[in-house]
Amino acid sequence: MQRPARVAIAASLLALTAATGALADTRTLEFAAMTWQVHRGFGGPGPNRFDDSNDSVWVDEIGRLHMKIRKVGDAWFSSEVYTLSSLGYGTYRFQIASDAELYDPQVVVGLFTYLDDQHEIDIELTRQGDPHAPEGNYTVQPYFIPGNMSKFELGLHDASTHAFEWRPDSIYFQSLDGRRINPRVPQDVISDWTYAGDSIPLAGAEKLYINFYLFQGVAPANGTDAELIVSNVTFTPAALVSAPWLGLRVTKGALASGNLQSLETSDDDYLEIDAQPEADRFAAATLFEAASAQTQLSRLDVTIDASATQHEANASIQLYDFNTQRFVVVGSMPLAEADLRRRFEVPDPAAYVRESDGHVRVRLVSRSSGIAHRLRVDVLRVDGAQ
Repeated sequence: MQRPARVAIAASLLALTAATGALADTRTLEFAAMTWQVHRGFGGPGPNRFDDSNDSVWVDEIGRLHMKIRKVGDAWFSSEVYTLSSLGYGTYRFQIASDAELYDPQVVVGLFTYLDDQHEIDIELTRQGDPHAPEGNYTVQPYFIPGNMSKFELGLHDASTHAFEWRPDSIYFQSLDGRRINPRVPQDVISDWTYAGDSIPLAGAEKLYINFYLFQGVAPANGTDAELIVSNVTFTPAALVSAPWLGLRVTKGALASGNLQSLETSDDDYLEIDAQPEADRFAAATLFEAASAQTQLSRLDVTIDASATQHEANASIQLYDFNTQRFVVVGSMPLAEADLRRRFEVPDPAAYVRESDGHVRVRLVSRSSGIAHRLRVDVLRVDGAQ
């Protein structure tokens, strides 16, 4: 997002003061279990006039946030809200009840964390004034650095869910059809993108923003008001306790390639295993062993990005219970030629972390009925939260 500094322009300030009253951001509202400041003023992004009245920003009786772009007299007003506190590393998820594909090309939906123009993580739904441009883009500022932006087509969706997982070493973006938190089939994924460049911001004093405004301050071509409805916003703190791999053992199949020294493989480095016959099924299994720097953890996060050559294949993610001395399924996912990325949160992980040395065992098992398949693992990561 290109966010010019919020520099006051005297004539515009006078006009805005007359229309909306004092310029200070004084109004707050409660939405999605967070307190949000409602912005009032003139400036970037845009430049735009931002109104904080109940006619522009409100929460309805079922807890959804409404934001409007509206014309008052001869002036257009946009809307913006931001959290009072910083949230830091973790997963930010936005459930949008509006069909953003239908907005005028000048309209922008912004979902982002912001410290300044150089430290910002963006999901934007906008054509930036060009009716033929893709509707969506993911950006890690500065936007002008090659590789810091990924554009995508939104498609026709009555509702959509957009998220980014912000970690010190990577940012994973994902947009899903509907109000789903995880994809069920590859077709649920509108777009996804992993950024691992040099512009990842450090967590600090940034705030979480949602804004709904006009690109470069230009009035919509259709001349009509617009409304954004946000059903929910959630934040899950990142689990960041280091858990480097101790080793990997292929229990079935053959290791085709893979970097056994790293917890998460790069785009060009992955693990492939051919499933072997097992009664009337074919199965492939990998056993990953990791060691945590801490034994007393409040949560384990298991992140998996995998696919198989057959649509009929399914995978289960299992953790070893050191008390019962058996593997326990903590999640499952369908596999197909298109990757599906999932993160499984495991509360109260004491049974899965060996007290003596912080050892963790993670097993990924894929199965298909009567059809051979090849399992590909792009990401299998374990993180712990203190």
